[in-house]
Order: sequence, then C-alpha cells, then structure tokens
Amino acid sequence: MTTKMLMRVLLPVMLSLMAQIPVFGQVQVSLTPTMVAADTTHIDVELSTADGSSFDPVSSFQFAVRSDDERIRLVGIKTDWTLTGESGWTARANPENGRVGGFSSQLDAFESPGVMVTLVFVHGDLCGEAIGISLDILKLNTGSPPHHPTIPFTTLQFADCE
Repeated sequence: MTTKMLMRVLLPVMLSLMAQIPVFGQVQVSLTPTMVAADTTHIDVELSTADGSSFDPVSSFQFAVRSDDERIRLVGIKTDWTLTGESGWTARANPENGRVGGFSSQLDAFESPGVMVTLVFVHGDLCGEAIGISLDILKLNTGSPPHHPTIPFTTLQFADCE
C-alpha cells in the first residue's frame, strides 16, 4: 500500500474521530451512515450535546456537503422522522452546489438531540473503497443564539465486491 493510499484511508478516520470530541455545553454535529447500498447511501446529520441534555434553540441551519471523490454525489435530503420534519420546517437541498438549508420560526425551533436531516447520495461501483464526506460552511442559527459546532467528517467504507 502506497503512502498516498494509506493517507487517503487513515486521514479521514483520524479527522472523524477528532470531530467527535465532545465540548461541554455546545451542540455537536455528527454524520452517521444509516444505509450504504449498491448505488445509494443515506447519512444522518445528528445534533447532540456531550451530556445528552437539551441546548439553546436551533431555528435555522445551512451547510455544504463535500466528498473527496466525484463518484458519489448528493441528490437530496429526507426529513421523514427527523427533527426538521417533525417540527414542520422548510428544508431544501441544492444538488448542483451541495448546499443544504432549513429554517423555522422561533416557535418551531428544536432544543433536543436527534437527527436533523438525512442526506441522500448516489454513486457508482465503489467496491472496497473508503470515501470521505464532510460538511463545510456549517452554521446553526444565523441570528441568535449562535452555535459554533465542530465541522463533522465521516468515512464511508464500501464492501468488497464478489
């Protein structure tokens, strides 16, 4: 295995672990793959706190989805069974630029941990590959109270094809 290949596998894992370090009293955002299939992948964007408690209300979010491989691309979001869907938020994804955003009134803001939205990706044959996914330009509450979460990163490990 070459150094470049080793770094491609290890760096995303190390960054993913670093992104999961809890900061007390702060909203944490994490990425959790929930379905990795032959041509479709779902990743939950989850909100939490270090101690599992509630947090200051979140009434808007925006981020850009990035991948280190062009063969996997964002095609949309799902809000069924998420904080966004249950609260009646308006949320949209723009697959052209990878941007995702949502907002509500302050009355519909959420303050408890859970899945904010599910990202939906399509891809070709990625047998045995490790692909990194991250959220850039991550903002919760463009107004007040501000949250400053750590940028999450995850690595999708695809099974070997037989």
